[in-house]
Amino acid sequence: MTAAVSRWPKSIIHWRDNGTLNVSVPFTWMLPEAVAFCRAHSYTSRVRIGGPAVSLMPVVFMAAFIRAWAASHLAASSATCS
Repeated sequence: MTAAVSRWPKSIIHWRDNGTLNVSVPFTWMLPEAVAFCRAHSYTSRVRIGGPAVSLMPVVFMAAFIRAWAASHLAASSATCS
């Protein structure tokens, strides 16, 4: 009898389902990449994120995403107000 070999992904995994981009993040060290990926796609589609890393560190992920979102939106709004 042979043991099943588990193959963990080496990057974030993403797929589309009914117009929603689903993102799974397997490791916490991939969270910065996931933030950038979600930010890049959040303008064109709905994004849903999860996975082991997000479950382990939801506050860290959300704080990074909110900071990135706020920085890009505040920069855009100040450019239009000048």
